[in-house]
Amino acid sequence: GFETYTYTDAEVAGRELKNPMAGDNGQEALMVGQKMYETNCMICHGMHGEGGEKSTVAPFMALKPPSLLSDKVNGWSDGHLYHVITMGQGVMGPYASHIPQKYRWQVVNYIRFLQKHK
Repeated sequence: GFETYTYTDAEVAGRELKNPMAGDNGQEALMVGQKMYETNCMICHGMHGEGGEKSTVAPFMALKPPSLLSDKVNGWSDGHLYHVITMGQGVMGPYASHIPQKYRWQVVNYIRFLQKHK
């Protein structure tokens, strides 16, 4: 089930990638997304996506992890978010080897859930 990821630009990925699980906010899908988020993302972006000083690692970092609840990130397409999770951005490294391909869209959907319930 592995598919080669060919995108190198977040803007292009954002325009071309479509979330095959868009709107799948079922209990099971959200729980998988939440588990992957809490395992891989929470340490930097915080329990509820707030980032900044709310993250576990913030006291040790010169650059504070961004909030996933910001207007900037909220304005990204699902494909853009998927790309950042896969390839990394800025000081964040890629999570392609940490979050299995089949679960990354569920993480995107969980981030959307956090944005709606901030």
